[in-house]
Amino acid sequence: MCAMRNGLIEKKLFIIDYIRRFSPVPRHIISQRFNMNPATVGNIMERLINDGLVMETPLTPLEERRTAGRPPVGLKINPLAGYFIGIDIYDRRLTALLTDFECTPVCEYQATFKQGASVDTILKTLEQSVRALLKISGKPKIKLKGIGLGLPGRINLTDGIAVEYSRIPNWKNIAVGPFLQKAFNTPVFIEHNSNTTALATAWLSYPHISGVVATVLVRTGVSLGIVQDRQIINSGRYSAGELGHTVINFNGPTCRCGNKGCLENYVSGAALSRIVLETAEKYPDWSASKVLKKNTIDADLIWELAAAGDQRSHDILETMFGHLCIGVDTVLKLYAPDVITINGIFHKAAPLLLSAIDRLCSHPLRKQTRICIEPYDLKNSALGAAILAATYTCNPVHNLPGRHAV
Repeated sequence: MCAMRNGLIEKKLFIIDYIRRFSPVPRHIISQRFNMNPATVGNIMERLINDGLVMETPLTPLEERRTAGRPPVGLKINPLAGYFIGIDIYDRRLTALLTDFECTPVCEYQATFKQGASVDTILKTLEQSVRALLKISGKPKIKLKGIGLGLPGRINLTDGIAVEYSRIPNWKNIAVGPFLQKAFNTPVFIEHNSNTTALATAWLSYPHISGVVATVLVRTGVSLGIVQDRQIINSGRYSAGELGHTVINFNGPTCRCGNKGCLENYVSGAALSRIVLETAEKYPDWSASKVLKKNTIDADLIWELAAAGDQRSHDILETMFGHLCIGVDTVLKLYAPDVITINGIFHKAAPLLLSAIDRLCSHPLRKQTRICIEPYDLKNSALGAAILAATYTCNPVHNLPGRHAV
């Protein structure tokens, strides 16, 4: 009897997750999808509705035409059933969102860290962001179902530990997940923020694609997020996605990771800064010198100079994009994705970047893949972290050993 009850509870969770991902869903579709008789589905749905987890909703005329007989009522997640919080940390910025049970943002909170901020300061800011969102929203902590974190660097996904991020001093083996779990007695899930960005992109922009959506983030470094059927493709105990540390030249310059000739040495925000400085030193009369006078190196301005006819700016971007195409071509051949989004500092140079991709990348796969160039939005990664928490909380697959909250 106990096993039967546990099996029913697990099936209820699978159904909740299915409704969450494919809402609105008619009852007969659930019956077919889970190989259950209509009476059993009806009983489960009645219980979920009475518990406030699921609610009925009218179907659109198109959805009604897909069914026979009386137009059925669809089922969707009750947005008031609970709340999730997603947090993104990138460089010295923190963005946090509180969402409803459907992962629609309710309110947000932002904070910045000072250069060289201590680990304790960052952890306290994380805790403060959760408390601030609960206060702003007026939601009780008991309704908080899970917290998701999108973090940079190397991550121990199983134990919720930030292993290393070279751009934050002393950020080594920090038990971020356990810290927040203890503070709020709530499941906490962490991921690389390239994956949380890809997850939000798949949910927001490509909800009807069940194949692979890949996101290449080009910021100070280069990283890769992979989502299939609107779920992150997990790597294992540790986060993957370090596309920028793919070696493209074994005789190249030494990377901060210790290897030689990594991709991000040739195309990234850090690479752009180095190359622009070197070019300005070699050509003092170069028109980009005004960038240096402001003590900033702006990819948008380099593109504006290139578009206005400055040959050196054009050559810098053309060379960098040639290297980036090695990464894009690798993603095409490894995953054959339906969509690749390239997010980050080069979004305004999209015409030149897309031209390089069309010219240099594998043509058969390129023609099957939609490639979009977009700016990097910190809110997207935070939203993806909230969706991560919702996915891992609702889907029993992620409660298996090694795949649970910390």
